[in-house]
Amino acid sequence: METLNKPVLILGIIAVMIIGVNLTIFIGFFSTSMLSRSTPYYKSEDTSMPKFTISPYAGELATIDDQGKQTISVSGIGMAKAKPDRALVSLSVITRADNAKNAVYENAEKMSIVIGALKAMGIAEKQIETSAYSLTPIWDYSDRNTPRITGYTCQNTITV
Repeated sequence: METLNKPVLILGIIAVMIIGVNLTIFIGFFSTSMLSRSTPYYKSEDTSMPKFTISPYAGELATIDDQGKQTISVSGIGMAKAKPDRALVSLSVITRADNAKNAVYENAEKMSIVIGALKAMGIAEKQIETSAYSLTPIWDYSDRNTPRITGYTCQNTITV
């Protein structure tokens, strides 16, 4: 997650608006010039389908509704660049044990060491949060008739 400067964000929004206005003007002009030409598609009396301009440039942006009114739909994408002021890091501890209790216990011990090291580096506890936690059985399928659990895997992921 990064924070954008207000002027950069405003410039991005203005750029998208300018692109939208230019597309609206261009497509409106181009679609009316295309409509003035006689194409069999526009002479159709079938009102069950919307009538689109036949143009490699206008695509489905310029349309004509049943009353003959032109409508234009415009979308745009803006991009703004800024130096990041945050970094997001995910750390996982994965343990395996013969039973679920030991897998969870070992995982908690190791994660405590990781969190302690992060705090020693000056990272506040409120900046450390659990983003995923799972405890899953490890299955043995060597005997096709009766699969059995041979252990458990515990995974704890934190985001800093």
